Amino acid sequence: MKIVNLILKNRYYLAKFCLTTSHISLVFISFAFYNFQRSSYQIVMAYIAAIITEVILFKLTKKYQDQKVLNRVTSAIAESAGLIVLIRSIDPHYYAIASMIAVASKYIFVNRNNKHLFNPTNFAIIMTVAFAPQGIFQIRTDEFNYNLYPILHVLFFGLSATLLAKVSSISFSYILTFILISSVFQGHFNYTNWIDILGPEIGAAGLIFIFLMITDPVTSPRSKKGRIIFGSTLAIMTFYGRTQQVIYSNYISLFICYLAYTFLIESDYIFQKYTKFSKRSS
Repeated sequence: MKIVNLILKNRYYLAKFCLTTSHISLVFISFAFYNFQRSSYQIVMAYIAAIITEVILFKLTKKYQDQKVLNRVTSAIAESAGLIVLIRSIDPHYYAIASMIAVASKYIFVNRNNKHLFNPTNFAIIMTVAFAPQGIFQIRTDEFNYNLYPILHVLFFGLSATLLAKVSSISFSYILTFILISSVFQGHFNYTNWIDILGPEIGAAGLIFIFLMITDPVTSPRSKKGRIIFGSTLAIMTFYGRTQQVIYSNYISLFICYLAYTFLIESDYIFQKYTKFSKRSS
């Protein structure tokens, strides 16, 4: 009973530990056992760039002042690890640059409570899709993606993290919506059966997206109803993007959902800031 109470008392720290452990250990496991197509130079430079960016911004801003440097270093490494797993790039410096963008987004794009607006990994991916030259990256995972152990690895840590952080309703609403979509639209939009629709969600990368990206407690809705709507809307947008041949539709849809949610809860704050700025300008 004491152990259960201890877990419940520290549930959010344990959830973050699960996320960090999943990302970092998966990089090591994939590199060691699954022909991971990332060089040791790319991985090391990504971690170094992320740590330096995090520490500098941590020291220069008032954000995370209640935390220690070690906490921020661990967070930075987790952001890098997520990018390393999800994106394949031949550019030796890509992961370092993308890691810097991911970390910096937490300090630049914040709400009235000084909380980041976007999942940092997803933000870096969107910036990559929007501005990186074609050919230097692919959001396509290596052979680890459809091997049983990495899938179970992500599923265990991801499910643990979402349950501990009380955000599992986002993941389950996303999954259930996709199941519903697959039952309704199989045989349509060039999908011959339900597995064609669900297939991209089953691999390790898909599970990372479902359990460790869209469930970020800071950027997701606070209410259970809001989280269910968020997860279901994201699934519908992702599926629609695929039918329209939109590459990386899940990451783009997540970014759009963040923008819509931010505008919804921050509209009055944005309006007040704009009004004050207009008065000063005039």
